[in-house]
Amino acid sequence: MIRRLRQSFTIGGPRFRRVLAMTFFNGGSMVGELLLFGLAVYEISESTAWVGLALALYFAPNFVVGVFAGSLSDSFDRVWVLRAAEAALGVNLTLIGLLIAGGGAGLVLILALTLVSGVFRAIHNPARASYAFDLAGAERIVSALGALNIAQRFGQLGGAFAAGWAAAEFGIGTAYVGLASAHVLAVIALGRQRGRPAAPEGERPSVGAGLIEFARELVANRALLVLVLVTAAVEVLGFSFLTALPDIVVGRLGLDAASLGFLHASRAAGGIAGGILMAVLAPSRRLGMTWLAVVAGFGLMVMALGLAPSLSVAALVTVAIALGAVASDVLTMSMMQLAVPGEMRGRAMGAWQFSVGFSVVGHLEIGLLASALGTASALLLNGGALVLVALGAGATSRRLRRM
Repeated sequence: MIRRLRQSFTIGGPRFRRVLAMTFFNGGSMVGELLLFGLAVYEISESTAWVGLALALYFAPNFVVGVFAGSLSDSFDRVWVLRAAEAALGVNLTLIGLLIAGGGAGLVLILALTLVSGVFRAIHNPARASYAFDLAGAERIVSALGALNIAQRFGQLGGAFAAGWAAAEFGIGTAYVGLASAHVLAVIALGRQRGRPAAPEGERPSVGAGLIEFARELVANRALLVLVLVTAAVEVLGFSFLTALPDIVVGRLGLDAASLGFLHASRAAGGIAGGILMAVLAPSRRLGMTWLAVVAGFGLMVMALGLAPSLSVAALVTVAIALGAVASDVLTMSMMQLAVPGEMRGRAMGAWQFSVGFSVVGHLEIGLLASALGTASALLLNGGALVLVALGAGATSRRLRRM
């Protein structure tokens, strides 16, 4: 197993290892920004409702920018796109930090600048996933994306601790400026390598023409359409379980914030385990059936979380949910790229990014459902619906089942 895991980190040679290092620093910055952003908004507004609205705004660019970002990575050098996004994020975080430290950052300005961060993160992800395919190839893309996920999860763990410590010791503004250094390190890690667009110079469509071309492909390609729709459903019905964790810990089990932290740590551990599983056991055939089984299992675990009678059981279920979530992401990204012609892989990843944007709907949906029926009932309904989605997707697309 150790040998297989080590091999997954060497896919694509030195260039892929540089992408892994970039992903580590980018992941640390992403979770650190979420922590600092939520803290800054709460301190200014003194309202959890504003924090929820602010987080929805942060993820909103996935809806608008996702497919555009994929077309961008098909039309230009993908490494250039990654380098530009990293640099822009570093500049933006520095600006936010200086404004907060200088006392010139009101709530509206922080929200606006964080929206800018959301745009550049939405641009970054499709370029990174499609460039990983360039380096790894179709046979090893699942292992490559699994390795990237491991690097990102470890970066997130480090970024959360570093941002929280810096904010407590030096203030939120200084912590933001320090966080910007992660993007400097990401650019350095990426190095001077060059990527390539998906098509030769004379065959590249403009960004606008690429969007039109991909829309036609999405209508004609049943497997791709099902992948996009099911991914959106997974975001709404599956990933929204996070919203229920505080009520499970405090409301049902009568525990404290430390116990909630334990559940989040369990989620991080499950995510790392999922990345390792995908990197080591990466299936090269029957991806569709494997993915449908993972989605159905994801739904069953969401239902189990709704019935968890103790913290230890909830933690074990959360590990399983996080493992399934990572496996679902890796398999979906792999199959979306395999389902389209090579010159459209960036746009396929843009469609995945768009689907991820539905997580905003999921958090709102489960919050309303839990308020009306209770958290346990909300999780049972969402998990059961996700199982039905997996079964329906399998029945709808023969090509998907045979991928």
